[in-house]
Amino acid sequence: MSKDQAQSLSAKSQIVIGLLTIVTLVAGLFYWAATATIIGAVITTGTIEVERNRQIVQHPGGGVARAIYVRNGQYVAQGEVLIELDTRRQQGELDFTQAQLFELQARQSRLKAEQSDLQAVRFDPALVKQSRGNASFASLLDGQRQLFQATRRTIAIETTKLENQKQQIAAQISGIDAQEMALIRQLELIAQELATQQSLRARKLTSASAVTALERQQASLRGSLGEVTANRAAARQRLIETGLELRRLVSRHLEKGVATARDLDAPIRQYQRDLRALRAEIAQAQVRAPVSGIVYGMTLRTTRSVLRPAEPLLYLIPQDRPLIVAMRVSPKHIDQVALGQKTKLRLSALDQRLTPEVWGRITQLSADAIADEAGGEAYFRAEMVLPAEELGRLPPGVRLLPGMPVEAFIRTGERSPMAYMVKPVADYFARAFRES
Repeated sequence: MSKDQAQSLSAKSQIVIGLLTIVTLVAGLFYWAATATIIGAVITTGTIEVERNRQIVQHPGGGVARAIYVRNGQYVAQGEVLIELDTRRQQGELDFTQAQLFELQARQSRLKAEQSDLQAVRFDPALVKQSRGNASFASLLDGQRQLFQATRRTIAIETTKLENQKQQIAAQISGIDAQEMALIRQLELIAQELATQQSLRARKLTSASAVTALERQQASLRGSLGEVTANRAAARQRLIETGLELRRLVSRHLEKGVATARDLDAPIRQYQRDLRALRAEIAQAQVRAPVSGIVYGMTLRTTRSVLRPAEPLLYLIPQDRPLIVAMRVSPKHIDQVALGQKTKLRLSALDQRLTPEVWGRITQLSADAIADEAGGEAYFRAEMVLPAEELGRLPPGVRLLPGMPVEAFIRTGERSPMAYMVKPVADYFARAFRES
């Protein structure tokens, strides 16, 4: 074999070896692409939040800040006073309303005592208790007691006057009855004497003038008897009218007391409602922490600041609630996301060299797309609770705080590399071969 033939054979063998190598690599690549599996994932971003999010602290009625007891970053316990409002106006209205209500209730107690014809006013024990140590209230009760006694004296005087009038009229009637009996007796005697004189006159034993005088006297007595009868009827009428006036006096007094006491019911109820509202408003002057947590986002800086109704005063980040990861999933990928799906998290806010990736599962998925108020872009909200064992893998001293960003890899199904390469082409042809 010549030297040229040997070189030609060597070149051909190298070409064959190269081609075989290329074919082997391509075949191996296709074999790997067809048989290997790659785990798919939906990649998205999210933030760490507190379960049920932050707690807003507001005041329903607003007011003026009298004292501020907390600052940003401070931990507060549930029920702790955060801010106290100025209550001088409400306290003034409360004192005025309480005084008005006390006065009306004292008056009502007096009127009820008058209606029941009691010897003294029986005040409600609550009123008596309020008057202890309060000179103004005690003076009001004394005034009602004095008015009660004065009213009783006035009624007693008027009643006594009418009773005396009744007694006088009754005495007059008794005198008239005596006069009537005397006149009747006189008429009886005159009648007897007249009969005797008329008998004597018939026998010419007496004069006609004597008979006429007796007849005149009889007529006069009959007139007097009629006058006495009329006087007695008039006296009895006066007696009846005096009795009616006495009953009207008592009735008018009772009716007036009942009407006045009834008229007091409405303002008393109104003052009681006002009193409850003012007490509730004063009780709300102390803004307390609804939950335990850390204060942040305070809008008040100094005392005497004005608070508008329902304006956020500060926010509390609860420390006793688990942390969650809130992720935004694009509507294009929502078909690949489901509850319980395993998710890998990369805590991008921490040092990646020292911080391992943590795992969790999706626990909540919004039923509909949510529109972003800022950008208008729609997304689905997915939530994932960070398991305690995964948090235990974090380096010592690392603390997760609400608002930290994360990268989420929501694990989907397994596919071969060939499927990844073929799918875009298949999708393209699926859209291309359609009638326009």
